[in-house]
Amino acid sequence: IYATSNRRHLIKENWNDRDDVETSNGMHRSDTMEEKLSLVHRFGVTINYSSPNRREFYDIVKALAAKNPNINMDEEELCKEANKWELRHGGISGRTAQQFINHLAGKK
Repeated sequence: IYATSNRRHLIKENWNDRDDVETSNGMHRSDTMEEKLSLVHRFGVTINYSSPNRREFYDIVKALAAKNPNINMDEEELCKEANKWELRHGGISGRTAQQFINHLAGKK
């Protein structure tokens, strides 16, 4: 018994089908596209993980700091420290903002 969700394992492949193979990794371009599209059709949700710009980063930091009672810094100092933190810890992102706030909260 052989069970698979990959159609290529069930259907005989002809040489004409080989035109679709990328030489670098042996993958079928159409299979890759079909898999990506099937996820979109199955779930219907697109999640975008874009990086915020600096202003958005500061807004995220300020909002997270406002939720934490252990952080008592004025906004200007908070943004300066967040800027130092992101330069040493992987750049501007929501995750970096959260890690910075966690660091501040644990510090006090």
